[in-house]
Amino acid sequence: MRVLMVCPEETYTMLMHTKIPKRWAYVIEIASYIKSQGYDVKVMDCLNPKISHGEVFNELASNEYDAVILTARIESARSILKISPIIKQISPKSKVIVYGDISNYAPNFFKYEGVDAVVENGDWECAIIDYLKFVEGVISEKEVGGVSFRLNGTWHPANKGKEAPNNSWSFPEFKSGIADNELYLSITGGELTISVSRGCPFNCHFCPAVITFKEHDRRKKPEDVVSYIKEHKHLVNDFKLFSPTLTLDVEWVKKLCRLLIDSKCNIRWSATTRPNCLKDEEMVRLMSESGCHKLALGVETLDDESTKKLGKFSDTDIFTETKNAITLLKKHNIEAKTLMMLGIEGQTSDNIYQTFELLKSWGADIRVASYSPRGILKDKDNAGVLITDDIETMDKMTYQHIEIPGVSRKQFLELIYNTENYRNILQREGDNYVCYG
Repeated sequence: MRVLMVCPEETYTMLMHTKIPKRWAYVIEIASYIKSQGYDVKVMDCLNPKISHGEVFNELASNEYDAVILTARIESARSILKISPIIKQISPKSKVIVYGDISNYAPNFFKYEGVDAVVENGDWECAIIDYLKFVEGVISEKEVGGVSFRLNGTWHPANKGKEAPNNSWSFPEFKSGIADNELYLSITGGELTISVSRGCPFNCHFCPAVITFKEHDRRKKPEDVVSYIKEHKHLVNDFKLFSPTLTLDVEWVKKLCRLLIDSKCNIRWSATTRPNCLKDEEMVRLMSESGCHKLALGVETLDDESTKKLGKFSDTDIFTETKNAITLLKKHNIEAKTLMMLGIEGQTSDNIYQTFELLKSWGADIRVASYSPRGILKDKDNAGVLITDDIETMDKMTYQHIEIPGVSRKQFLELIYNTENYRNILQREGDNYVCYG
């Protein structure tokens, strides 16, 4: 069975290098798993300037494919609406399957002419494999997990999705050419992303971690992660360990780090976590010794009122937790990159400026995105009123419904794209501000 996976053309409001980690985790790992199950898989990614929708159509006109799988993200939703009917016209026998974080939020949005199946829940690769087996006649519709699909002229509702057994979702198959390795590595400066965990118990309403892979944290075996790293370290400069909250499982991290140290891999790696999950100094020391050079911290805001409105840290002192986490990372020579959000209720130009000043004084770097409560999409999708504009306004680099007292629309966008010059952007002078927390 021949399968074509397509990443459609996107709107380019995201910085290019920020797209690649999820390319590895959301596309190449999925493609690698499908290939491991015996399917003939080709990936066409329109991030490549040499691949447009025209090249995709040409591929379909020139070759027979049993299935075309489209990756659905905020930036590509409009493209999927445009190209799926054309794909079906060019290749009527191909089953068109849509999967991705946006199809999890809004599956009904994609149930239109040209689409045969939409992945709604469970591990994406398991859902896709189930549907392909159903198409092949290997399993019945009752055995298909996580996918809604056309059956006898109507949409068969999605059953409960499945998880990859024993956390066996694939690493990126790097050497076979299934991915455009050269393009991805050139954009990221030689960084390869591998997902080491799925799921997150915190369920922040602006984050797709739970809507995609549910609440419970599950992880690859540390031995398997280290084995993959050892095999591929000579091909890349750095590794990004993709995980919603890497340090949630302290003992898992310690074991991973000890294995990396003992193996003498001598690599550089980075990851993401929360400030309140970074308290064990032995873990941080081992992370540093094993090659961790940067850790992103999901802080979002330090303003008291905004923190309460956000609800992410309702049971902890985020001010103290963040300061302590940054101090601990700095002590062990790990760069702290604080992930901040603009547009949370309660934020003003004053407290944004103050937050950035504090983070800088503690020694942290800052990356900014806009607050985009994507649950709105699910509500509208269930009501049958969701449109493409609704999805595109949730782009975290341009979210349209932002109103921050004292911050103009121009300043808001400049704070995202030119964070380091926040002093000039917010037009403030002096540094005598009252610290809060």
